[in-house]
Amino acid sequence: MVDEGGGVAPTTYYRRWIARLWNGPRDAAALLRSAEAVAAPEYYGHWGNREVFGVDGLAEAVQDIRDRFVTFGLRVIVDPFGDGGMVAARWLAEGVGVDGRAMQMIGHDIMRVGARGIEEHWLAAFPD
Repeated sequence: MVDEGGGVAPTTYYRRWIARLWNGPRDAAALLRSAEAVAAPEYYGHWGNREVFGVDGLAEAVQDIRDRFVTFGLRVIVDPFGDGGMVAARWLAEGVGVDGRAMQMIGHDIMRVGARGIEEHWLAAFPD
């Protein structure tokens, strides 16, 4: 899918965000490459009480969360939609923590996407 300006559509960036970043490699170097493939260098994430800056910060934040789990997966439950460089979607995360307890979390993302990827991101996540 291509946007009206000839670039990658915001919904495509979102699908890559899930597949390549959250469900992608666990290796730090590969995760950084995934972050660079979906986010603009100036990425700014508003993650509740945590602010995330740049692709390095994004890769570190994702790694920090995923390191808390033995298994972790995130799936989209409301397909991404949007207009004019904005995209939103709802997701469900499931996994088993390093303490052996099962975890389930539901949340949604709102993102501003530019020519080089996801530029700004507002996250809301809730234990289910």
